[in-house]
Amino acid sequence: MKSNSDLVMKNEHVSLTFDGPTGALKQITNLDSRVTVQVKQELMYYIGVSGSSKSSALNAQPSGAYIFRPNETVPLSFHADLKKTTVIKEGALVQEVYQKFSPWATQVIRLYDGAQHAEFEWTVGPIPVSDMNGKEVISRFSTDLATKGVVYTDANGREILQRKRNHRDTWNFTSKEPVSGNYYPVNSRIYLRDETKKVQFTVLTDRSQGGGSITDGNLELMVHRRLLWDDYLGVGEPLNETGMDGKGLIARGKHFIYVDKIDNSAKFHRDMALKLYMAPSLSFTTSTMKQSDWTKVYHTSWSGLKAALPDNVHMLTFVQWAGPSFTPRTSQPYLVRFEHIYEKDEDAELSKPVKIVLQNLFVPFDVQSVEELTLGANLQLSQLQYRMEWKTNQQFPDLSRQSQPVTATDNFTVVLNPMEIRTFQITWK
Repeated sequence: MKSNSDLVMKNEHVSLTFDGPTGALKQITNLDSRVTVQVKQELMYYIGVSGSSKSSALNAQPSGAYIFRPNETVPLSFHADLKKTTVIKEGALVQEVYQKFSPWATQVIRLYDGAQHAEFEWTVGPIPVSDMNGKEVISRFSTDLATKGVVYTDANGREILQRKRNHRDTWNFTSKEPVSGNYYPVNSRIYLRDETKKVQFTVLTDRSQGGGSITDGNLELMVHRRLLWDDYLGVGEPLNETGMDGKGLIARGKHFIYVDKIDNSAKFHRDMALKLYMAPSLSFTTSTMKQSDWTKVYHTSWSGLKAALPDNVHMLTFVQWAGPSFTPRTSQPYLVRFEHIYEKDEDAELSKPVKIVLQNLFVPFDVQSVEELTLGANLQLSQLQYRMEWKTNQQFPDLSRQSQPVTATDNFTVVLNPMEIRTFQITWK
């Protein structure tokens, strides 16, 4: 960036503004809903607590493979002059901003044509440890949202959990580790909400990471770690992987940023999380054939479904098997699972119960029979009679399954309620 004027990178859906004097990200706007969030993003790092003996670990537990324990509560900045190191590139399909925080911490911010989100690809490593300090690198987003100590994370890519800073629901909690005590597993997404503005700031990940909101309006994700002390929890060695060249590992990954009204956000992150988790594998080969000739000889597309599933339904399992008994059947059935990917009241339309008609759904099969099984497929649901009953201090509603049998009279119609997973054994004609 050569001038002090702000740089704006945008497509038809999203606008990103970079501060002219500093080069740092300044603002993200959803052009469709006209929602703007003031946000600064930067790569930063913590110094991990060190320890030289097991006795010292009792008083100063080191940060290690199983323990995240930073020396300070505030992460260190690289103090990078992003204005000097930021490079802008524009292509026919994508715009990119290259940023260099240090020789071993860089990132590329991308905005593709037609995309509703921005992509942040970070590259970190080899992390230097010549100063004998282990380092734990984060990507931090600092927004102007009033979050009131709350951040939201997913649970194994499905349900969303509300996390309150320095709070536990079932006991009085006093935090002695203000950073690590407020870190949570992030399998697929983490987001902030401003309930007054009705605005949501969502970050999706390409892998499981640790993350949290240590101060209001801020969100951070751990991207790479290198530590010099064993944490005395069984490994017997520090988290110091040096790689083939002995210099340390280089980690690269992506975060996907989406800004919108709260009511609109679930529709994006539910769909996007599945696309990221189940991204297609790319394969390449050499050929002298023209593309037009190739399509005449080979099938270039195929679907196992005659019609697309509803937007709130995902087919979890489709596998041939021998059935729940030890004796394989003559006609091998298929194990099929469907899930409703939305929670209750998460979206005005997509959180409603949904019907799937199995009779004419699959290619090239016609359904002969459908038998519902327990989630683990080890028992017919009709045989499930006894469930463990817990003694509780308060009365809870009856949550036992109320599903109707799936029969040929209604074309094997399945009803899914929010977050419900149903498992079936299907035989074909």
